[in-house]
Amino acid sequence: YQRWWLKPLLKGSGQIEGASLQPLSAARVVERAIERLREGAPLVVFPESTRTEHGRKMPFHRLAFEIASRADVPVVPLVIRCVPSYLSKENPLLRLPKPVPVLTVSMLPALDPGRFDNDSRQLCDRVRSQYRELGALG
Repeated sequence: YQRWWLKPLLKGSGQIEGASLQPLSAARVVERAIERLREGAPLVVFPESTRTEHGRKMPFHRLAFEIASRADVPVVPLVIRCVPSYLSKENPLLRLPKPVPVLTVSMLPALDPGRFDNDSRQLCDRVRSQYRELGALG
């Protein structure tokens, strides 16, 4: 989102800029995301908050789960695998690797935040444990 040439495209397509290191920026992200959900728009949030480093499983952060808990919408965890690796921090953004990457997406059971008293920490911990059980999270 910080690349000057990509930012207009992302903004124009309705993407929400992620949180910065400033504490209030996370609150703005949560507010914008809840607005989008209330408008009926789907929302995809990558809880790692960054592109991965090749071969490394990135830790989850709570922002996605805070959004779901406050909006009281279900979380539908996805496992996304891409072989060979693409869009990792080591690969140039616009250089397609060879062979052409194959993306597989698996959906895990949806989780209702109400089952966790709308507590984003508990919801995040449950999703983390689902991913660990699959070996998809370090």
